[in-house]
Formats: sequence, C-alpha cells, structure tokens
Amino acid sequence: MSPTGYWTFFCTPERWNIDGFLGSGKTKARYQIQINQQEHIAPGQFGIISVLDDNRKNIHPWYYTKPNLNRGIYAVLEITSYYSIDPDLNKPDEFNYPYYSGGKKIDPTKPTVEVLFRKDLMQHPLYTDDLRSDILINNHPLLLTGRRGISCSVLEKATFDRILEIAKV
Repeated sequence: MSPTGYWTFFCTPERWNIDGFLGSGKTKARYQIQINQQEHIAPGQFGIISVLDDNRKNIHPWYYTKPNLNRGIYAVLEITSYYSIDPDLNKPDEFNYPYYSGGKKIDPTKPTVEVLFRKDLMQHPLYTDDLRSDILINNHPLLLTGRRGISCSVLEKATFDRILEIAKV
C-alpha cells in the first residue's frame, strides 16, 4: 500500500509501558519508525497506537503486577517532526525515556519521529476483537493482527476516519 499520511504505530507493552505513559498525563513522545518509511512520515500526519500482545507478566512477573492490556487501539496521535537519528536518544528527556520497560530502550541508530497524543483511549480502548466485525476495519488485516518486529504501517484514511468515529473523537 502506498503512503497515505495515516499510520498505525504498533506497541509491545513489555518494551514500552504505554499505560504508564498515558497515565502520566504526558502528551509528547518519540516513536521509532521503519527505515523504509522514514521519507514518507511527516509533520501534520496522523496515526493510532495499536497495542499488540501484552506479555509483561510472562517476561517480568516480579516487576509487573497490573492486568495485561488487551489487543486494541489505545491512542490517536499527530506526527510533529520529520524523522531523526539521535545518538543521545536514551538520555532522560521530556519524552518517553522512563516508560521503556525491562532495560530496553529505543535503538539510537534507527529513525524516530516526535508525536503528540491527541486522544487517550486508555479508559475506553477499541479492542481488536470488537473491531473485527466492522467491514471497513476488517479490510485492514495488519491493523487487526499486528506484527512484532515492525514499528508502523500505512493506514488508509477511510479506516482512520472510521476509528475516529467509533472512538467518538
């Protein structure tokens, strides 16, 4: 699929503590993107955060005691920068440094973009199982299944608009 200006950013909670980040009230973050998409992602574009399987209890049972998050959409965001590669990326900053779990950080050799969280859906996420019955969203299989190892994928504008409608944004 060609770039549309709309993106799905995948999140694995055992790597990035999204519920901790959203609960902090912070609205700015830095998100790692794929090298083959760095030239296509630009300020003013929009995206969603899609949480994949939450394995924190399996990986860090002594560290994580809250219930696992279900697969689904947990936030709507706006991209606010062009990509950058920053060797100092994991120093404490205004962004998401303290929310990386288990000692894992962003790879400073890979491109990142700054994002602004426009809508926090943590209290009422759009669960993947509930979205499967929507014809428009069901036509976007990667949104429903996700895939570890990729940070983001192209999202069709009509699908993004439908997500906003369902989320009442």
